[in-house]
Amino acid sequence: MSDILVIGEALVDMIDQGDHRTFVAHPGGSPLNVAIAASRLGLDVALAARFSADFIGQQLRAHALAYRLDLSRSVPATEHSSLAIVSVNGAGDAMYDFRLEGTADWQWTPAELASIRAAPPPLVHVGSIASWQAPGAAVLLSAVRELGSVVSYDPNIRPQLLSDLGAARDQVEQWVRVATLAKASAEDIGWLYPGWPVEDVAARWRSLGARIVVVTLGPDGAYAAADTAVRVPAPPTSIVDTVGAGDAFTAALCAQLATRGVDGVLAELPAALAFAAGTAALACERPGPSFPSRAEVEQRLHDPV
Repeated sequence: MSDILVIGEALVDMIDQGDHRTFVAHPGGSPLNVAIAASRLGLDVALAARFSADFIGQQLRAHALAYRLDLSRSVPATEHSSLAIVSVNGAGDAMYDFRLEGTADWQWTPAELASIRAAPPPLVHVGSIASWQAPGAAVLLSAVRELGSVVSYDPNIRPQLLSDLGAARDQVEQWVRVATLAKASAEDIGWLYPGWPVEDVAARWRSLGARIVVVTLGPDGAYAAADTAVRVPAPPTSIVDTVGAGDAFTAALCAQLATRGVDGVLAELPAALAFAAGTAALACERPGPSFPSRAEVEQRLHDPV
């Protein structure tokens, strides 16, 4: 059995090269990125995705296999692949536009998830658009509730796809109720809970059931609430772009859960956060979603820039 099963979308990021005319296609989607980043960190990773039979879907499947992801829980899809159009501002921050209507990633059925329910993995990561895009999101939530696995969840909010704040917050909180680890960015929290301090949101999510809540704070590092509260600074880095940085952070937390267990992460939470922050910093130094190996992260932590 794999160390972790990641469930969710695999799509293509068309990234603007700065002239608004030239775009480079990068395989992406937060769950695919998390799966690849976790594999780079040394985990045996299975990915449950719906791969289209179209050209993009074939390339996404080949890309996943190139990183030795186990695709036995993935399913073929007749719908077209999803597409993200990404522009990067002068600070390296990524902004997204999506083409998602009727595409493959959101059409999960209970039958497609039967093999996962029959053999629950020890650790599951789910999140991003697949966790709130109808009709498949409700199917995924129902299936994950039944597993009894340790669950990592990252909403990875895209405001342009969520017009109803109240409904979005309710959907996110349903996932938080089944999560062991709930991770979000400061931007996610700011949109979901306008005016709330990060600490108050973390306290609410813990009251809903999450044992560990982590909020990434960009250049201000990261905050975690568990049995105690922890803050770590952001490592020094030279940012090329932030595409995939949050996914690198999430994958690193999942790697810590897989290798240390929940109690081990709770016991060494500052070290787990520092490892995740170092992984994300290295991802920021590379264009597009590109992820470091465990050895590279450990070297960076040992010898900061």
